[in-house]
Amino acid sequence: MKKVIITGTSSGIGLALVNVFLEKGDIVEGIARRDAIVHSNYVHHTLDLSDLKSVQEFQFTVDKDLDEVVLINNAGWLGEVKPIGELQSENIQRINDINITAPFILINSFLSQLKSFGGKKTIINISSGAAQYPIKSWGGYCASKAAIDMFSRVIKEEHPEIGVMSIAPGVVDTAMQKTIREVPAEHFEDSARFHDMYDSGELRSSADVAKQITDLIEVKEKARGTVFSLREL
Repeated sequence: MKKVIITGTSSGIGLALVNVFLEKGDIVEGIARRDAIVHSNYVHHTLDLSDLKSVQEFQFTVDKDLDEVVLINNAGWLGEVKPIGELQSENIQRINDINITAPFILINSFLSQLKSFGGKKTIINISSGAAQYPIKSWGGYCASKAAIDMFSRVIKEEHPEIGVMSIAPGVVDTAMQKTIREVPAEHFEDSARFHDMYDSGELRSSADVAKQITDLIEVKEKARGTVFSLREL
């Protein structure tokens, strides 16, 4: 049996991942500010990832009968969508706390606390295509996702025995995409492109993305290295 710990489970890809794993009969623990799931195999941890003290105190628990433990860092924040020079300092700190520091702490705790676990360990980080190329007004988001990609590469170098993937899911129909479309065009010059993708039906569903990610966990040989996009598969 597998235990899966997922951040950002109240909506979007995180919620879809919970549903897929529960359908498979796995044990799931969710980390989010809101609890959206009721299931006998689900445990919720109410936690704001910007509260780094609480993140540091989080404890991973495993049963000796488990075959695999998976950590999925799915939660993320788009941040303040404005050009650099117009950002609020507190929002720069907040996006780094949520998108970089919190997942780094969770990964470090996961590896430290589960040293004696004899089963398989897998770490999945949900990245973005924005990690690979600059998008105006997304400075914090692009940089934070690039950081999680590089951190994933270092983990794989240090722990080759662990399955590590930093996955860009593509353009998915989530609350974040809705937030992007609501940003005034004067703050985000790519606004029209995101409206066009939505209007033309190019956005993937969270359920489809979750299914593809869970398949990769089951058959890790399908992954294109450590850092890759689902579009490449």
